[in-house]
Amino acid sequence: MLDNSRLRIAIQKSGRLSEDSRELLSRCGIKVNLHTQRLIALAENMPIDISACPR
Repeated sequence: MLDNSRLRIAIQKSGRLSEDSRELLSRCGIKVNLHTQRLIALAENMPIDISACPR
């Protein structure tokens, strides 16, 4: 269950915007492993949940 005190961000799981979204997260200093098959990933260094949505 997700905690309501965490920021939730949705990005495309694959497709045209996917790589740019991942790069933006990285440039913002958000460390997250999105290479797994899970639909939700937790940022390692911030209270952020990343949802990988299908196109």
